[in-house]
Amino acid sequence: MKIQFVIISVLILLVVSCNKNKTSQPVDASITVIKSLNSQEELSVIPPSFDQVTIVPLETNDDVLVGDIEQIQVNDSLIFVSDWNRKLFVFDKQGRFRNMIGSRGNGPGEYRALGAFFIDDNSNEIVILDQMKSTFLKYGFDGKFHSNGVRIDNSQIDPECASSHGDFILLNNSITPENTAAYRLYNDKGETVFSKQYYGFSVSDYALLFSINPIAKVDDGLHFIMPLCDTVFQCKDDYVIPKYIIEHSKKMATIENYKMNNEQTITGFEIQSVKDGLFTGFRDIFETDRHILLNYGWISGYNSGYFLVDKKTDIGLYYLYDKESIFSVMPFFRINASDGKNFVSIVPAYQLLPFKGKIDAANDENLEKFKTGVENLDEEDNPVLFFYKLK
Repeated sequence: MKIQFVIISVLILLVVSCNKNKTSQPVDASITVIKSLNSQEELSVIPPSFDQVTIVPLETNDDVLVGDIEQIQVNDSLIFVSDWNRKLFVFDKQGRFRNMIGSRGNGPGEYRALGAFFIDDNSNEIVILDQMKSTFLKYGFDGKFHSNGVRIDNSQIDPECASSHGDFILLNNSITPENTAAYRLYNDKGETVFSKQYYGFSVSDYALLFSINPIAKVDDGLHFIMPLCDTVFQCKDDYVIPKYIIEHSKKMATIENYKMNNEQTITGFEIQSVKDGLFTGFRDIFETDRHILLNYGWISGYNSGYFLVDKKTDIGLYYLYDKESIFSVMPFFRINASDGKNFVSIVPAYQLLPFKGKIDAANDENLEKFKTGVENLDEEDNPVLFFYKLK
């Protein structure tokens, strides 16, 4: 399939699927429509069923103090966490600190600005995009610098998230006054083989973050989302196609509704859209071998919710992240990552402290583990990770 043909097809389907009142049969029958068992007016507050929940407090000591989390990546044995102090920590699956990845500086193997990072499954390396050097830097999991990767044109990027499959790297950017592409796909020579714009979006004098987690790695490539859109796209090799369309009950907010200026942020626009009864699409995508989870922004009461898809049945359910029922059922905190088998939530210790002494385990093994973990926390401890293996 030639990439020019695929780009034209994507643009046609984007118009069809992301600017309608309600999901209908897509133009291309190969696209899967994910049916919803409930409407967005009838959200489920009962968390999904778990096969297992593993609670992992990250080690805390004077040398290992994690600030506000910016990004988290997880593989079979390790947890990689970057914070707003531009440090990249490595922990094992038991939460024990292992090492740092690289350090800031101008010397060989040092990064000037830690932007997006990802796990390269081909080489078992951590790859950091140094935004100032416009270069991908490769490190071992032990933190040692291996080599410089490809160099890219820094006029094309304001990176937020990156991932790879095969010899290709997909990079997501902020919305900028320079009309930076939403996504760019690079080959192993650093050449752009595909780009996708934020059509109709504009900002004046600052960068606008669309999502911290807009890309999910899957066995057959990468899946990604766009703002104000109900479509999940697939990036495989050097082409991009629509993969799923998510059924929803509300009219979709459109680019025409979106008026960005210095007085209205994306959050303000979303809240106003909710008041107007509109749906603003999805903000994050995560995927396991069995499920897809799509966080979305603001709903009634300005709480956050998610749509959970069972890939075996192509059916999903809209949920509310509900803190009110936390004392009687195992809480399902807002999801921040996936390791391919589990959904992962990372929760600051201070957010868990109010639950000390208030949880009735009610003979529930998972809730008992949660109760024990909370009771042992201090306010200054590093965050706690929750690994949820769903049924």
